[in-house]
Amino acid sequence: MPSNNNSSSRGNASTYLSFGKGKHGLATVGIVVLIIGMGLAYYYIYKSNNDSFEDGSGTPNLTAGPNECIVALFYTEWCGHCKKFKPDFKSAMAKMNGKKSKSGVAKGKTVRFEMIDCDENKELGKEYDINGYPTVKIISNGKAEDYDGERSYDGLKEYLNVDD
Repeated sequence: MPSNNNSSSRGNASTYLSFGKGKHGLATVGIVVLIIGMGLAYYYIYKSNNDSFEDGSGTPNLTAGPNECIVALFYTEWCGHCKKFKPDFKSAMAKMNGKKSKSGVAKGKTVRFEMIDCDENKELGKEYDINGYPTVKIISNGKAEDYDGERSYDGLKEYLNVDD
């Protein structure tokens, strides 16, 4: 005579809620941890690259102080020339940011490097009359001048005359 107990046909509830148990559960946990880790890594890398120039409003701060000169790179992620120049600019940023320039337009001023993604900051690109990428502007004394040096680490170093 068949049993009216349907629990055996449905299985045990713990079988369905065995997240983290067995081969499949462990793989699922691993994938979830990996996805969360990648998301956190992306967030912190993106945030650290963009926090340096934000004033808290999400807009880059391109207002130079009285003894400061801003070297601003206007770029886009899709531009091949930008992709080529960005590593040199980042290297200059890492080695020269906060140091004093010895000559030129920035003479005696502390140099601050900023990177502005023009796809995310279209209004700022318009404000600074950016028509091509990458464009570097030297911002000091309320004026923005075009950088006319070589688009390389050495070009920036020579132009700014900063010890690295």
